[in-house]
Amino acid sequence: MSDVSGFFKRSHSVTIPSEKISRIAAERKIQEILRLIYPIATLQPIPERFPHQKEMMKIALQNLGTTIDSRSYKETLRLMKSEELTDYLKFVISAGIVLGINISVPAGGVEVIDDDSGNEIATIVMLVFSRRRQKLTVTEIDNVGDTESITNEYNASDKVSKPANPGEKETTPKNGGRKNYYPQRFPLGFWEINDERNGNGNIEGPSVLKSTASQWVTVYKKKIKVFKERGKTKREEIWEPDGQQEDSGYNIHAGGSNWTTETDGCIRVEQSTILKLKELYYAKGNDKKSPAGKMYLVVEE
Repeated sequence: MSDVSGFFKRSHSVTIPSEKISRIAAERKIQEILRLIYPIATLQPIPERFPHQKEMMKIALQNLGTTIDSRSYKETLRLMKSEELTDYLKFVISAGIVLGINISVPAGGVEVIDDDSGNEIATIVMLVFSRRRQKLTVTEIDNVGDTESITNEYNASDKVSKPANPGEKETTPKNGGRKNYYPQRFPLGFWEINDERNGNGNIEGPSVLKSTASQWVTVYKKKIKVFKERGKTKREEIWEPDGQQEDSGYNIHAGGSNWTTETDGCIRVEQSTILKLKELYYAKGNDKKSPAGKMYLVVEE
């Protein structure tokens, strides 16, 4: 064993969490192991245990930075039957072990579950928005056979518009009619993303993720103050507080001139981000109108 492979054996480990794992989980484990194999593959022979799949692994290793993340390579994996993907996963595991990577496999081996076999393969997505950092952290995890998560971070803003008076803006009430108010920041707390719709052009971008978030806001009513000044009667428009109303409609969307453009309380992200979030919301394809998993949102300072 070379010094390089010994280093990887000591410093890196991969765990196959259960005997039966989803296709998505299998693809991620394959990519994880390939990334560890790449630096040492030229120093050790690739095992011949599964020779009919050796060529595919060589292709993946030729240009690791793009190939295994490319659409064509992922499509190749998805076109495999579950039995073929199981064999390929075993081959990659075998190659990693021979090259010195610490890979933990269940005693009963590993089998890839076909997504169409009746097993519900859902993606649980946790979004965490930081007001202070103006970042949206997205963590996704499969509920079958993959106990590890994939986390990415995106630009996001909750800058709120500041109208001259509340007459320019109206609430999106949970109950009752709309009233005038000053828009507030997206409320702190734990919420669920419970729907998706098309966006309103440049204002919202291509898609809107709707949340269960709500908060009580001060609403206003307009009064006309009549007074005399230097013998002349004058009228002045005054907005007075008129109680509170539970406001909703706090969503995530793109649009505006860029992701920092102010909203009326929503979280604004870049267009590429909202399209990724939409994909994750539906989990199995944007053409399906029932989400395959759950998406949650935490808003923190």
